[in-house]
Amino acid sequence: MHEVGKYLRLCLGGNPTYTELLWANRYETITPIGEKLINARFDLLGLHQVRASYTGFARQQASRLARRHEEGKMGFDSDLQKRTRKHGRHCWRLLLQAEQLIKTGRLELDVSEQRDEIFLIGDLAETNLGMFQKMIDARVDRIDQIEDVSSPLMIVPRREIIDDLLIEIRMMSIRHKGW
Repeated sequence: MHEVGKYLRLCLGGNPTYTELLWANRYETITPIGEKLINARFDLLGLHQVRASYTGFARQQASRLARRHEEGKMGFDSDLQKRTRKHGRHCWRLLLQAEQLIKTGRLELDVSEQRDEIFLIGDLAETNLGMFQKMIDARVDRIDQIEDVSSPLMIVPRREIIDDLLIEIRMMSIRHKGW
């Protein structure tokens, strides 16, 4: 039950890795607790947290790639030399998803319609890092320009609802285990 609290904290902070788990098109197994978490996804998401987390991560990773490049290194470390393009694609995907989430309040995990664009950006991460950085910065600026009032997301998550949900989930677990 400690982990569900940590998971919810990460979602409340807009962490892309954890929030995207709430948007799968299908789940192999869904428990009553899982259903409660999925049903609470709109309460977990705050515009400011999503914007800061998604764009911050993409910018951080792009800067990290640039630093490594300036040091004459490829990728993030010697084990990941061949992954520069992959990391570039990941940064761009996060920005596409952030923009979609902020504009629509929904997160579509399938980005196959933007596949060519994403792969082009990944190529730039390896072949033209300056242009890659400019495109990342321009996309972040574009996301930052989306007016708060135009987003269906709440400005901040509904913390009190999530706190109540966490208590409910922990109580369900206690009852289930017969404590």
